[in-house]
Amino acid sequence: MPAEKDWFECGSILSQIGKKYGYESIKKGRLVNDVLIALSCKNAGATLITSNHKDFQLIHKFVSFQMIRI
Repeated sequence: MPAEKDWFECGSILSQIGKKYGYESIKKGRLVNDVLIALSCKNAGATLITSNHKDFQLIHKFVSFQMIRI
C-alpha cells in the first residue's frame, strides 16, 4: 500500500511528465497507478516485471527503479 509520501511524489512525477511531454501524455490519470507501482518497487528494492514497457520506460526517466521487460 502506498504511503502518504508516495502519493505526493506521484503527483510531482506526473507534473514533471506533463510539463516535459505535455499533459495529454498523462492521459487523465492513467499513469497514476503505474507511478505508484514504480515507487513501491523502488522503495521495496524490488524489480518490476512488465509487458507495459512504453509507460514504465517513460516513468523510469523520472523514478529510479529496476525493471525487466517481458
